[in-house]
Amino acid sequence: MLNDRSQSKSILIMAFRLKKAGFTEIPEKDRIPFSQKLAFAMGTNTEWIGSALVTSTLWMPFFNIGLEISPIVLGIILMIMRAWDAISDPLVGNFSDNARTRWGRRRPFIFLASLTTAALFPFIWNFPESVINGSFWLVQIADYIPFLSDELSNQDKASFVYLTGIGLIYFTSFTCWSMPYYDERTRLTVVMTFVSKILSFFAGWAFVAIVFVGTIAKGDLSSLEGKPQWIQSMVAGIQPMLTSFAGDHLDEKPIVLGMIIR
Repeated sequence: MLNDRSQSKSILIMAFRLKKAGFTEIPEKDRIPFSQKLAFAMGTNTEWIGSALVTSTLWMPFFNIGLEISPIVLGIILMIMRAWDAISDPLVGNFSDNARTRWGRRRPFIFLASLTTAALFPFIWNFPESVINGSFWLVQIADYIPFLSDELSNQDKASFVYLTGIGLIYFTSFTCWSMPYYDERTRLTVVMTFVSKILSFFAGWAFVAIVFVGTIAKGDLSSLEGKPQWIQSMVAGIQPMLTSFAGDHLDEKPIVLGMIIR
């Protein structure tokens, strides 16, 4: 009898501690329908495209190998943007926590920042001609930055000012958009992880599809040999449309790693 009472008391104490720590059943109003979890998870790779693709995967190949920007300059830019990210994250989080609007605390930030983030993304990759040529006024601004070496070329200096400015604005907007969803975050993470694995699987085949479509657009149907007749007829039917869509780009050389694109 004494043991039963001790066990009951231990269970009550544990339940009280769990409740105090926040480990309670999720209220009905905070539960997320599976359809919304799935819709949220479908955009999980967008966050990778907007951050890791820029600062990791394509950063050095595109800007250093492709545009011949000094790796020293690119390293300094990354350091500045990461430092600003460490400052902007808590600032934006605190500001949104205390925001009170008719649409809620997060929705206005996510909606507006999604538009600005998407609008700024192309400017990271499409340098104005004046930047490539070492714009005079951008070089003048760079000359006032003490930690930049005087031995850097005008293109490196202009690229530093342009890419740093665009990067700071872009990642501030990205911070406002990429806010965590804390209701049912564990269950939501499970759905996001599952969907991201599926999307990653199909992403690899997307490159194969791109090569196949490009080959068909050039009029080369040799890859269809041995395929069923209905597949050959279907592809042959859309081949003129693909060729017309490609237009003058059929004869352009593809951009490959190590190719200077400026």
